[in-house]
Amino acid sequence: MGQQLSISAQIRKCMYNQDMNGLRMLLSRPSDGPISGSLEDNIFVEAIVLNCDTDIVTALVKLANDDQLTLLIATAVLYDYPVPLEIFFNSITNRERAIEEHHLKHLFLTLCERERTEAVRVFIENECYDPCDSRCLRAVVRGQLKKATVDTDLLKLVKSSHPMEPDEVRNLVDTYRDEAHNDEVLRIVEGCLL
Repeated sequence: MGQQLSISAQIRKCMYNQDMNGLRMLLSRPSDGPISGSLEDNIFVEAIVLNCDTDIVTALVKLANDDQLTLLIATAVLYDYPVPLEIFFNSITNRERAIEEHHLKHLFLTLCERERTEAVRVFIENECYDPCDSRCLRAVVRGQLKKATVDTDLLKLVKSSHPMEPDEVRNLVDTYRDEAHNDEVLRIVEGCLL
């Protein structure tokens, strides 16, 4: 008679075997299923890396502690996992501590570079950014100038969270002026920033 696998091992086995139905059943068992805080940290990373369904990741959120939720946020950002990040942030009990302790503010630049407008909005709403880091606005301005269609929402979001003097903004636009897709794009970017 062999030993029964731990709940984390059972979840991992389902994830690696791509048994999403088995995983759903395992996560929804009320009596002998996983309880909050009982799962290994790497389960949360693996759920994103293995591209589990969004409903699986959402079910895992309910079982995560603050540290595990920050792992979910960081992994989702780094792997560009398509899940609304507010689910993770809303579940963190001590948000300020978790953001600082796990350096989540550093991921804001990644979101700006990848032009993830909704994720940028969630990070701003949760004060998960450094308003003094001008690289974020620089990345967005440069990225938007190169595109045929400008994401004005992204430009306005990052500009509002990273205040700069008008001269600094003008200098920023002038620095990347030559990279503009066309004059219309340049005009739209300037209109959003100046």
